[in-house]
Amino acid sequence: MRVAWENKKRMKVQILILVLISFLMPLRFFAQISSTNFIIVIDGRIVTSTFANMHLVFKQKDGSIREVQADYIPGRLSYDSITKEQVSEMGNTGLLTFDFYKTCNKKQIIYNYKIEVFKSYLFNAYNVIHIYDLDNKKNRRMYFPLEEQNYTYEVDNPDGGFRRILRKAPKKGCY
Repeated sequence: MRVAWENKKRMKVQILILVLISFLMPLRFFAQISSTNFIIVIDGRIVTSTFANMHLVFKQKDGSIREVQADYIPGRLSYDSITKEQVSEMGNTGLLTFDFYKTCNKKQIIYNYKIEVFKSYLFNAYNVIHIYDLDNKKNRRMYFPLEEQNYTYEVDNPDGGFRRILRKAPKKGCY
């Protein structure tokens, strides 16, 4: 009788362990990421709204294009969940594309931005993207435009980011 009781107890423990493993394994192998710390600064101002059509676009290793819808609130870029397995299938670089709406002299202007992002940006502690609109005379004197674009951008993150070559150095202060 005692042996039968111990076998039942052992079987219950084994079943409990199997159930726990069956719930935890998918979490480990199919872990998902769905947001990244991002701050978007346009012409020196942290943008708090007026974005539309935001997407992350990555070319997969097999040549297909993966487009993920994204949303932005200051400090956070949220997007449809991507599993770590899907991230490993992405190429090293992609694009963050979005429309930015700006009102000038009672007219609404729409800017379409395409910012190159690296896959590592999805895992960084933070990313700050500085966009310089070259319609602004001050920016036009300082920065070279991107090819066929009327803007340029710089990125700061824990990896170091990058800065563009300036046409001329700022008159005052540090850069």
